[in-house]
Amino acid sequence: MRVRTIAVCFLLIMFNCSVQAQKKKPAVAMEQFAKSLSAMSVAPINMQLTIVNSSDVIFDENDRFSMQAVVHLGKTNSYMRFGEIEQFTTDSLLLIVSDSLEQIVLMPREAGAVGNQLTGLPGMKKGDLTPEVLNKRYTAEFKQADISLQSRTLLSGTALPKESVLLSLDKATAEPFELKMVKRTLVPVDSTQATSLRQELENGPSRLISSGSRFFFIKETVTSFIYRQVDRTEKELPIHIHDRVQRNEAGQWEPVKNYETYRLVNQTNE
Repeated sequence: MRVRTIAVCFLLIMFNCSVQAQKKKPAVAMEQFAKSLSAMSVAPINMQLTIVNSSDVIFDENDRFSMQAVVHLGKTNSYMRFGEIEQFTTDSLLLIVSDSLEQIVLMPREAGAVGNQLTGLPGMKKGDLTPEVLNKRYTAEFKQADISLQSRTLLSGTALPKESVLLSLDKATAEPFELKMVKRTLVPVDSTQATSLRQELENGPSRLISSGSRFFFIKETVTSFIYRQVDRTEKELPIHIHDRVQRNEAGQWEPVKNYETYRLVNQTNE
């Protein structure tokens, strides 16, 4: 009888431990997500970054694009290029160069956060990547070596989360190698478009909802951040602010040679 009692107590203890472990898993997943992703914007770090935006149904030119980026974050300065946009920082200055607009904007460093582009999450700043802040917006769970987040806010009229996030981690280093986000929105369509979309997506789940005589398509936009060649050593920047602007004899900032046609917008007091 005593042996049976001990066995029952042991099983109860093991069951309670299992329950507690299951409760902790979402918290652990959220903590790991915040730690791993925020580390991608902590200096020093150098890496190549590919950003891919796609949608199975194209409504405008922004629904599908690919961009290459290079990132060099030092402890006191940085250089990043996203497509045709360059961003430089020193300990006091922030410089943004747009080749397509032929424009250079010079401002105090504190006017713009550095590294927000590397986290990928829309509307989230580096300082927001804490388990406490993220938990208000998402639920989290492990999916093998990956971490999945689902937004707590549902898409209107559906049971679908407005955002889904999947962070894939390297098993050896626990560093991210891909961040994939799915953003869902409702796009109004007419009856002709609705019929066409039904035919185009007939092999997949229905993504059309109706409200009276109105139709809405559940659009899914997928954005992927692919991190490559990550190096966490302090290195000399390949390009500096003085390669784009310099002070003239009067002490005023002006574009350097080969950038004379660029319009300089100086938002500093210098």
